[in-house]
Amino acid sequence: MVKNAWPRVLELRPDILVLDIAMPEMNGEQVARENSPPLSRVKVIALSGYTDRQFVRAMTKAGAKGYVVKSASGAN
Repeated sequence: MVKNAWPRVLELRPDILVLDIAMPEMNGEQVARENSPPLSRVKVIALSGYTDRQFVRAMTKAGAKGYVVKSASGAN
């Protein structure tokens, strides 16, 4: 996450924060770990091109409530 965005997250206190794993300055896992009080109510969803289970585990361990692969289709 761009460092300038974090103050806006603190100010706006969104219900959902969609993060990619690969981001400049801070990766999605780091940002998810930062999501602690007073932001503990913010739900983190990972949206990533990485499909390896190690990334899914890392994000869920960091607090992400969901993990969506960018190539996922909405069709059943």
